[in-house]
Amino acid sequence: RRPAAAVPPAVAVAINEGEATDALLLARCYFQMREYMRASHVLEDAPGDKARFLRLYALYLAGERRKDDQTLEESSSLADSYPAHVNNPQLKAVEAELRELHERDQLDGYALYLYAVVLKQLQRTPQVLELLCAALHKEPTLWAAWLEVAAACPDRDAVARLSLPDHWMAHFFYAHVCLELQQNTEAVTLYERLSVTFPQSTYVLAQLATAHYQLREFDEAQARFEELLKADPYRLDHVDTYSNILYVKESKRALSCVAPPTACRPLPS
Repeated sequence: RRPAAAVPPAVAVAINEGEATDALLLARCYFQMREYMRASHVLEDAPGDKARFLRLYALYLAGERRKDDQTLEESSSLADSYPAHVNNPQLKAVEAELRELHERDQLDGYALYLYAVVLKQLQRTPQVLELLCAALHKEPTLWAAWLEVAAACPDRDAVARLSLPDHWMAHFFYAHVCLELQQNTEAVTLYERLSVTFPQSTYVLAQLATAHYQLREFDEAQARFEELLKADPYRLDHVDTYSNILYVKESKRALSCVAPPTACRPLPS
């Protein structure tokens, strides 16, 4: 009887990658159905940065769901009294694994972002901005990390002190910060520049319309929102702001036409 031939290393790697891809696809399906614990369980032995991030992120979200459920249960049982602070039960496990990998410098940009989110929940704020900046240097297009940085900065001086990557996404970030800090004139300037580079971006158009609205430039804001709804008539985001503009301007006919296109779209469960 001939001995079984050994599997060449390259073939073994390909097989493992194929198995990991199958596990990732299955976990992604569970994740999209919000079955977070199932998604995490499927990836327990899956190798690679993508599998690790999805496994830990799913575990984190499962804990967030349990925290919300427990808060609701306690608030109902305690009548009118406010429930005691409820923690995500998965935070410590996720933090411990990420901390160990971080100490060995084995976290990619997505995992660094998740580590920052977990530490923020644990009230360990001094490390959060450092981790977010590190995540952005590795993954400069990770918009969720940019948003966390913006939320952690109370003013432009705080932003100026950060070591952020020199990347085109930084232009979106600075425009977003201006809008959040009510520096609307500068926000309009930045978003108009972005609209030249990204003329088809409904996000840029919506932000530009919002900046004009906050400047109380209702005619310009209305024109931008109408351009936005023409490009994306079934969107629900910012429809409330557009409706406010029409109400202030007493445009009853236009206001009556806002609801029908959007009413057909089911709200996400």
